[in-house]
Amino acid sequence: LADEQGKYFSALENLHRTLDFIKPTTTPNDRRSAASLPLIAPSRLTSRLRILNNMGLLYHKMSDYERAYRSFTEALAEQDCAAEIANVHNDLGRLEFEHANYEKAHRHFTQAVELAKDNERVAEFKQHLNAVNQRLQVNTSVGTIKNE
Repeated sequence: LADEQGKYFSALENLHRTLDFIKPTTTPNDRRSAASLPLIAPSRLTSRLRILNNMGLLYHKMSDYERAYRSFTEALAEQDCAAEIANVHNDLGRLEFEHANYEKAHRHFTQAVELAKDNERVAEFKQHLNAVNQRLQVNTSVGTIKNE
C-alpha cells in the first residue's frame, strides 16, 4: 500500500506541475450551457479539465474525499467538450455514491448521461444512474417503513 501511495503522490506532483503550464479555459463568469459545448474534444491532447479530473481520481483512490471533490469541481469550472465534462460528472457521481450522498450522485450521473448522449460511454453512465436510482428507491422504502 505504501508503494502505491508513493506512486500516487508522484503522479499528483507531475499533474500539479503540468497544470501550471496550461492556461484556464474559463473565468468564473464565463459559463456556457451544455448545449453550446462541442461534442468532440478540441485538437489539444491535454486540457486543464482532464488534468484536474485525473487529480480527482488519484485523490479518490487515496481516500481523500475533500481533495477529490475539490479537483472534480475545479474541473467542472473549465470549458471543454461535452464528453470530457460528462466524464467528470460521472467520476464525481461515483465519489458521492461511495460516500452515500445519493442525491448528489444522482444529479451528477444525470448530467453525465445528458452530456454523453452520443458518446460510447453513455451505457456505463446509465448503469451508474440506474444503481443510484435503485439505492434511492431502497432508502425511500426504508424511510417509509420507519415512519409508519
